[in-house]
Order: sequence, then C-alpha cells, then structure tokens
Amino acid sequence: MTAPRCAAGSRTVRIGFVPLVDAAPFAVAEEMGIFARRGLRVRIDPQPGWATIRDKIIYRELDAAHAVCGLPYSALLGIGCIPSPVSVSLVLNQQGNVLILAKSLWADGVRDPRSLRLFAARAGRKPVLAVVSRFSAHHFLLRSWLRRGAIDPDRDVYIPVLPPAQMAVHLKEGYLDGYCVGEPWGSAALVEGFGSCVATSADLEPNHPEKVLLVHPDFAGREPEAHAALIESLLEACAWCDLAENRLALADLLASRRWLGLPKDWVALSLCGPFPAPAGLLAGRRFVIFSGPAVNDPNPGQEDWVWRNLREAGVVPPTATRPSPVFCREAYLAAARRARLRIVPAGA
Repeated sequence: MTAPRCAAGSRTVRIGFVPLVDAAPFAVAEEMGIFARRGLRVRIDPQPGWATIRDKIIYRELDAAHAVCGLPYSALLGIGCIPSPVSVSLVLNQQGNVLILAKSLWADGVRDPRSLRLFAARAGRKPVLAVVSRFSAHHFLLRSWLRRGAIDPDRDVYIPVLPPAQMAVHLKEGYLDGYCVGEPWGSAALVEGFGSCVATSADLEPNHPEKVLLVHPDFAGREPEAHAALIESLLEACAWCDLAENRLALADLLASRRWLGLPKDWVALSLCGPFPAPAGLLAGRRFVIFSGPAVNDPNPGQEDWVWRNLREAGVVPPTATRPSPVFCREAYLAAARRARLRIVPAGA
C-alpha cells in the first residue's frame, strides 16, 4: 500500500474505542506500526460506552472513533444530545453480534422467540433483554428476532440499554433474561457457563454493517491528509484482521491489558472459532468480517440498511428528515484506490 503524504509534525489524532473484539483494527494499526508508517501520531483511549463516544466527538474531545452504525444519526438529529455534524468514513466490520439467553431460560426450554413467548406467558412477566444502544445493530437484530416469534418489541418485552461490559455480570446475577451484544461478551457467558447462544448476526442479517469510523467534520475538512492516512491505515489493519492465519495472534493482542484486558479464551472463541451458533459451529471468519470490497465501503446500501432499521425501531421520529449523506464515500474511495483495493460499484 502507498502511504499518503502526511504533514510532518502534524498534531496527535485523538481516537476513541469501546473495548470490544471489533475494535481490532485500531489495535493492529497501532501495535504493528501502521499508523506510524503513514506519518500519523495517534492517541487511542478506551471509552465506557457509545454515548460517551458520541459526546466526545461532538465536543471535539475526539477526532475519530469506533462507533455503532446508527450513532451518527443520534448526533445529527440531536437525539439524546445537541445536534452536531458528524460523518462516517469507513465501515470497520460486518456481523459479529450474538444473542444470549440466561441458562435458566434455556433449562426452561427457550430456544427461539416462539418458545420465549410461551415462557413469558407461563412466567406472567415480560422478559428483560438488553442492548448496548438504541442506535446499534444489536437493537435492530434483537427486534428482528423477536418479531419472528410474534413478539412485539415495544410491548411484550423490556429492552434496557447497558454498556457492553455490564451485560455479562447483569445476566449472571439474574437482572437480565438475555442480551444482544458484540464480542467478547457473548463468549464470556458461553465460556463461563451462565448463558446460551440462540442467534448470531450471521443467522439474522448476514453481512450487515456493524461498527463504523465516526469522524468530526472539522478533523476531516481541516486535516485531509491525516484523515486519508487514518482511513488507509485502518483499511490495511482490517485486511490483516480478516485473515484466518492471523486470528490467533489477534486474540493474543486484544486480550492484553492495553486493549481488552480479558481472558484469551473469551476473545478467541469468536475470532478463531468454532463458535457454537444455533445452526452449527461457525468459523471465526464467518462470525465477524473485517475486510472485503463490499465490507469497508460506506456505500448507500449500507447506509440505507441503517436508516431503515432506525425508522422501523422507532428510534428516529416519523417526521424526521433523513440527513444525507452520512456515510461519505469520497475519502474512502480515494484511499481504496491508493491502496489498490477492488471497489464494488454502489448497489452491486
């Protein structure tokens, strides 16, 4: 890959991430010197959750961040915050989520949304199923799964929002009946024996956009060379992360205290496989996808999927005008051409 011309002595780019497996491209770009080779000085700091990511982008405490795919619309429409311009320069990965139910429900015969509906009728209460953000694919996937069993997500269940790292402990302590989350918090429940997997992204919505590179327009507009270098660096890191032969080393890296600081077996289960999905064992490369011509491209198809699901979930007001464009391809396409990546035409 050809490095862009990055201004010598440029300031440090401030990047935020939530400690999850799909933050891997940031870890790889930093630890393997990819950022440095492109002349980028970066500071990458963990954040507790997605609202913090959004707010720090809005208030210019961060220049760029790892974000759930619908988070840009929260900022742009001022839902839960002041309205603020933001944009998406890159899709970091597709898929990678898991729907976990408590072992107590599994023991009671719950395997799918239909049996969950029967359980709720017997128990005389609404199931409590958490997600990490109303603006996340986790929320969209959970609602889709529930509807398959004629469960109304807005009436028949409670869907609280919790930071990813709080999911497993709340399930273990009995405060939740289940959750939809990114890794390694699904694997934590499986490995430790207090949860069971009833669906994955690959089961519910293959190849859906998951995390994106969220940027403040001041950074992208005023520092175009640094922005380009950031995109190219992450594209290279995504390609490295996607290779099956690199997944074990990636699990080692992510498990370290600098990044996730969690047991390697939690981290490796989804990255390396085989992951115990309902339809059978799932290879790591099929569980979470980091790279490919149609994966990283912030194209209209990926953006349409996000907006459609936000509307269907009632997260954005029915009268809201769709901001456009939010997923900005221009910088991505230029970076992909420099990196000699094959570009799939929009809509292909």
